[in-house]
Amino acid sequence: VDFFKQLKKVDKLPNVVLMDIGMPEMNGIKTTEKLKKEHPDIKVIAVTMHEDDSYIISMIENGANGYLFKNSDPQELIKAIRAVNEGEIYYNKRTLEAIRANLMSTETFNPDFKETEISQREMSVLKLICEAKTAEEIGIELNISRRTVEAHRRKLLLKTSSRNNIALVAYAFSLNLVQIKRL
Repeated sequence: VDFFKQLKKVDKLPNVVLMDIGMPEMNGIKTTEKLKKEHPDIKVIAVTMHEDDSYIISMIENGANGYLFKNSDPQELIKAIRAVNEGEIYYNKRTLEAIRANLMSTETFNPDFKETEISQREMSVLKLICEAKTAEEIGIELNISRRTVEAHRRKLLLKTSSRNNIALVAYAFSLNLVQIKRL
């Protein structure tokens, strides 16, 4: 794919990439997935005309740190780039609605779950998952192995009856376990 050929030619990798979903050869969802595997430090913001929930969810599941529509105000784009560049995630109201709808259609919360059941280490992992960090990034930040991060994530998924990271993030926000610094 031309994108990856061009990326290999640059002297310094970008901090943030603006990714469209509709691209020739490889769509933005697959490109984001591959980019995050090869360069986990690069942040991705989807900037697209696709407003369907399935596109939003797919981009987030594949590592997008933000999601905007092409008709977004230029100031919102600047705000998103700054937030993502600082290590935050940027989900506007529409993106959060898609996450909530996905959660409600596919997930049921564990009614017996109590916030105190999450250990301090799991809470640290959860916070970093909510910041869209990869398992590798979380491991480095917490000085634990990637396998240990994955074990904590699996425990969190079980404890919260969440199917995936999106449901886990939505669960954390719904209980105010973590906060988004900026929207």
